[in-house]
Amino acid sequence: MAKEIIIDINVRDAEKNLQEINETLRVQKEIIADLEVANSKLESKLEKTSKKDLNRRREISKEISKNKQLIKEEQAGIKKKYFRKR
Repeated sequence: MAKEIIIDINVRDAEKNLQEINETLRVQKEIIADLEVANSKLESKLEKTSKKDLNRRREISKEISKNKQLIKEEQAGIKKKYFRKR
């Protein structure tokens, strides 16, 4: 009977850990999706900005680059945390 309790506790712990992992992945995917939407808007804004307005175009381009870097970091974080070799 004692072995059944130990197994039951381990299953509960595993389920709890899995729920935490799923929640973390969901949040990270939301962050990535939000950054991608923001980038789409910025790229559209960049297209509409006059080619003569170099300062504004440079500023928008920096924001796009920053978002792309954040997306890469989030994706790398997911890979590092959940898909590392054992």
